[in-house]
Amino acid sequence: MKMAVIADVHGNLPALKAVFSALDLRKDVKHIYCLGDMIGIGPNSNEVLHLLFSRKDVSMITGNHYEAVLALAKGEEYPKSHSSVRRHYQWILDRLDKSFIPHLENSPRRMIQNFKAILYYSVTINSKNTSRISLLVKIHLVPLFHLQKIILKNCLETITKN
Repeated sequence: MKMAVIADVHGNLPALKAVFSALDLRKDVKHIYCLGDMIGIGPNSNEVLHLLFSRKDVSMITGNHYEAVLALAKGEEYPKSHSSVRRHYQWILDRLDKSFIPHLENSPRRMIQNFKAILYYSVTINSKNTSRISLLVKIHLVPLFHLQKIILKNCLETITKN
């Protein structure tokens, strides 16, 4: 069974639709794992959540954007790491369809799966000319051992620089 991984859509509905269209055309991707941060930054958090929750082939975990918005919604302590963007999260909460709050609260913080390879899409929005916006969707199939080597290399480079 082939799976896809998506993350960090941040309220960007056109990008999410482009990725789902590309995945749906493949016919061989049976499940999509969403690694959080689907809301925030972009203006279409409600539409993104509606699309994600309406699909039966998507499993999601929460991200730090959910936690910040939920803290405001529930009157809990707001994350100090997000203090500089509190107004932005309040803006998101003010516009968020409140029926999504229980879904976000019940989404897991982590999930454990064994993968041999990860299929992911990256979406680039080309907007040099504001009257014409095009989406470029790239398909990547990365063997997991290769991805682990890249992550390890990046970690080692970061450690040696500091």
